[in-house]
Amino acid sequence: MVKENNHEELLRIEEVGEAVEQIEHTKPYKRYLDATLGLRNHWYPAFFSQELAKGELKGEMLLGERIALKRAGGTVYAFEDRCAHRAAPFSSRPECYTENTVTCWLHGFTYDVRDGKLVQVLSEPGSAIIGKVSIKSYPVEEHSGVVFVFIGDLDPAPPITDNIQPKFFNKGLVFHPLMRNKIRCNWRVAAENGYDAAHIYGHRGAELFKRFNVAIPLGTYLSTKDDNVTIIEGEGAKGIQQRGDWVHTRGWSPRHDDYQPDLAPGDFRGMSPS
Repeated sequence: MVKENNHEELLRIEEVGEAVEQIEHTKPYKRYLDATLGLRNHWYPAFFSQELAKGELKGEMLLGERIALKRAGGTVYAFEDRCAHRAAPFSSRPECYTENTVTCWLHGFTYDVRDGKLVQVLSEPGSAIIGKVSIKSYPVEEHSGVVFVFIGDLDPAPPITDNIQPKFFNKGLVFHPLMRNKIRCNWRVAAENGYDAAHIYGHRGAELFKRFNVAIPLGTYLSTKDDNVTIIEGEGAKGIQQRGDWVHTRGWSPRHDDYQPDLAPGDFRGMSPS
């Protein structure tokens, strides 16, 4: 690792991109940069319950890991989407001859979806490796019509309530999805643009909004009193809970002391007033 401001060492690196990467990894957000495929040891929503029928098997990619999921006996099980023999993906040609098993279409290796253990080899019945080989299995929980999978290295997995908003578990809450679109992008793009409403400042000059004069579909949550903000910490889910009103405005006029930026009307459409 290159030490920050060590110019001689940086000069020995011929590729500019490599030099930049070395510098960036000396910054305080190194852990963030290292999480190339996402943050491990968390529960992640995989899909809506209605997307997986009884006895059906489907594949998903979560944090760079190929995972197969099957609903057996009313329960969803998740396991590595690669046979231990030749790494053939189960989801490409699903073969399930019994409720609790999945069979690899290439050589007939058959696994119990509940724990990932090899229980039979159809091309070599009674093989000596039965019971000695297994594929990775993942913790799964299903709540309010959403299937969650734990991606990480902790065993056992922490309670799902540590990762999910408390209100998600309200009695009677059910999601009724209209559609689910997969967007192939860096996970950081989704994370940073999902909760950070203030980032829209960076898009204030976007040609799209100037040309069509439309409001950005953004609601800003306002709280007028300090006692409307509750910090949740300790056991269980952690975060900040607010009470207030969702507002939409047609413009925003930021001001700092006696200075007000010269911004064209509509540059901040959809944001809350200062």
